[in-house]
Amino acid sequence: MKFELNADNYHFIIEVTQDNNYLPDGRFNVFDEEDLKENLGDYLSFYQLHFISHPIGSAQTLTHYQPGVLLPKEPEELAAELEVLMEQHQYLEHIINHWELELSSEAS
Repeated sequence: MKFELNADNYHFIIEVTQDNNYLPDGRFNVFDEEDLKENLGDYLSFYQLHFISHPIGSAQTLTHYQPGVLLPKEPEELAAELEVLMEQHQYLEHIINHWELELSSEAS
């Protein structure tokens, strides 16, 4: 799944790819191992999120990567969950803050 959007004078390309080889580190896994085994494969899968962004009108880009995102396999549910996830974790806001830091350090 790949989509593009503009927010706060920045252009974003967001690519969501299924990662069948991802295995979470047990120390940081918030999901019960039984639940994962039961739901992985049939209903859930791990995904990678790639964010490529640039200020509108600029060729300079930043790339951000988020591995190990657990989402539903069904496309409609995936899109809905992704929207909620992006808002909850404020991915775009963090990237915009990164841009502001990057651009302010260049101006100094």
